[in-house]
Amino acid sequence: MTENVVRLQTPQAARVRVREVTDDQLVPRPDHEAIQRWLTEEQESDPWGELAPEGMGAGHYQRLTLDLSSGELRFACWDWREPDAFPQTGPGGRSFLSLGWEVVPEVLVWTIWSGHRTSNGETPRPYLTAEQGNAIARAAAPTAQVLLDNLIEVPGTGEFDWSPEAANAAWDVYQLCQEDPQQRPRMRGVYASMAAAVEADPELVERRWADLDDAHLDEEAGHLTRMLGSTGWSAQHLPAALGIRLGDGEPFTVVGTRAWIYGYRAQMADGRTPMQLSTWWARSKRTSLVTPDDSEEHLVHLAAREQRAATEEGVLLVDPVEGLRAERARARARLVTGLRAELGPKRVDAKKRAKLAERAVRARLDQILLWEDPAHANFAQLGDSAGMSRQAVQARAARLKGGETPELIITCPRCHSQDTEEYAEPIRGTDDYAEAIRCLDCRAEWAHDPGADLACSRCGGSGRIGAGPSAVRVDGQWKTTPSCPCVRD
Repeated sequence: MTENVVRLQTPQAARVRVREVTDDQLVPRPDHEAIQRWLTEEQESDPWGELAPEGMGAGHYQRLTLDLSSGELRFACWDWREPDAFPQTGPGGRSFLSLGWEVVPEVLVWTIWSGHRTSNGETPRPYLTAEQGNAIARAAAPTAQVLLDNLIEVPGTGEFDWSPEAANAAWDVYQLCQEDPQQRPRMRGVYASMAAAVEADPELVERRWADLDDAHLDEEAGHLTRMLGSTGWSAQHLPAALGIRLGDGEPFTVVGTRAWIYGYRAQMADGRTPMQLSTWWARSKRTSLVTPDDSEEHLVHLAAREQRAATEEGVLLVDPVEGLRAERARARARLVTGLRAELGPKRVDAKKRAKLAERAVRARLDQILLWEDPAHANFAQLGDSAGMSRQAVQARAARLKGGETPELIITCPRCHSQDTEEYAEPIRGTDDYAEAIRCLDCRAEWAHDPGADLACSRCGGSGRIGAGPSAVRVDGQWKTTPSCPCVRD
């Protein structure tokens, strides 16, 4: 509700002054007589409104705006000819009814009732001229002054909060802008101050408010404004404790919660300056001792220690435990980020290099064993060279003698990476499969003939990369396979 609202800052205006306008400073008024004539005589024969005069949808385009920073109160009109010019907020301000009581904006806006039929069925009230609008502004000026005079400053912020007197004055201005200024809107309700509410029921106060930072204090104040008069014990008994008699269904609202709760925190500070932990650390050049592994119990202990140190400098740390939790969260986030950005990729790269090294060792060992050269037939020496046991080398030699296909190092014909994997490629039009290779770096794919001569590690000895296929698939597209450089004329 309060997002993007420009809050009123001190110093605010001391007096309200009406800035009168002239008709030539306003947008043209809709032709009220033509609209009335169409409504009473022509609407039935023109159900689709094709002949309706311009301005039928103008609605409530006339408003009063009060700039609380300058005190300027004026009659204003949005351009009814441009639908996009009908904002819910005023220039730099908020509509009175859309805002609620959680913040005092720099500019308040009240919509003026105009151009609609009265409740007794008489001729609709005409759209106001500049003089009529100025008259409403002049009539509203004393009430607007009451509003301005009764705003409450929020301690330590330079901002303002509502009082019951200011809230009622805002409603009084609203009534002056309505069709019947004498009729009290049912939604208006009754208002009480937070100070009066606490005096009537001291148990409303929560000690933890004294330790909250500004953001959390604002959340608490907004919650109190919205809920004290609508839910729980307070909605049923607080008005009676304050001596307020409500009509059937009449709203009850506690205002000034933000000013009171900020004042409470300042009072509980006992002369110390409320300050966030991070701000105090920066000012006093202290270093955080929080680690990612700190428990909640340890954070509470650290918070107490930091508060003792801050007290010596006349500072009250607001919610230091939350500040330490945030510091721990940042420390943990750094570790998680390091895992993702540094350690994880290092592990993947190490596994990849280990896999390639393992394949290279097996391929070289298979090549040596297939020589069956007595000069290189010592399994213990081969195992020592390959980083393997004698038994593993002996087992590998036995499998090769049994007809197992030797290990090949296939190099990608596209990016020359040796990080490849074998898979089965379905042969179109048959239920058979062809053995194929996929590069894990560039994702190129090609057919493979593991039964070819081992003369070339790129083509397997077939003279054609991929052991003789007519094409390879790269990025989903099949392309003609180039001949391997090992082919001789």
